[in-house]
Amino acid sequence: MDHVQIFFGAESRPGHNKFRELHLAAKIRGVGYNVEHHGEMFFSNALINLHMLEAARLAGVDRFLSVSSVGVYPKDCAVPTPEEDGFKGEPEASGYGYGWAKRLAEVQSRCYAQEYGMKIAIVRPYNVYGPRMQFDPETAPVISAQIMKVLAAQDVLTIWGDGEQTRSFTYVSDEVDGMMLAVEKHPFADPLNIGTSEEIKIKDLIETRVRPAVANDGGDITFRGFKDGVVYLNMKGSCAGCPSSTATLQHGIQNLLRHFVPDVVEVRPI
Repeated sequence: MDHVQIFFGAESRPGHNKFRELHLAAKIRGVGYNVEHHGEMFFSNALINLHMLEAARLAGVDRFLSVSSVGVYPKDCAVPTPEEDGFKGEPEASGYGYGWAKRLAEVQSRCYAQEYGMKIAIVRPYNVYGPRMQFDPETAPVISAQIMKVLAAQDVLTIWGDGEQTRSFTYVSDEVDGMMLAVEKHPFADPLNIGTSEEIKIKDLIETRVRPAVANDGGDITFRGFKDGVVYLNMKGSCAGCPSSTATLQHGIQNLLRHFVPDVVEVRPI
């Protein structure tokens, strides 16, 4: 806590700190890591959130933005997803610990607003992408990191299934605008989804995000469909049959689709 209080500066004391704190700090990992470390993800993120909001209260921060996550929603939530579904059932299984840590942050925000009169905005970002994204597949569960894995193999993919599952993506500047509006116009500890109403299907995700990048590197992707949670890949190209190439492609596509479309359970090469 001492280090968090230092963050606000020596002059931070009630009535003297009329700035906005935008709390975006979090411990983020890929889906595979999250599945095996629910306790770690819950503990680390819960501590971050608890200390940051308490330090902001002690410092007399004028307004506080609590950045939550769509990870608070259960797997079977409605699409488009209403904010009131954020505490229905359990968070989606792959991000269970992280999802509960974010739910805890929202509860803390409501309690602090009620008891201390703090002006707190709560936002739930949706699949943000844009410039300056990290490309480390272990720490950045984003579409750019997974495209890099696909490009590294330089192969042709054929994918079977119907590909009708959908997700929305939000460009980073739009997300920032939404956050700033929330902290200015809606500091009532009432969560807001910050995203777009545009939904993209698995097959469209591959066609519009992955296929152009692979094509620029001399490869190609042909979408064939999806069935019972399994995406099947048929790989052809300069390194067809190379075990390392096959593994890279399988891992890259699997992580990409599982991150954005939880209905995808597995990717299998054939």
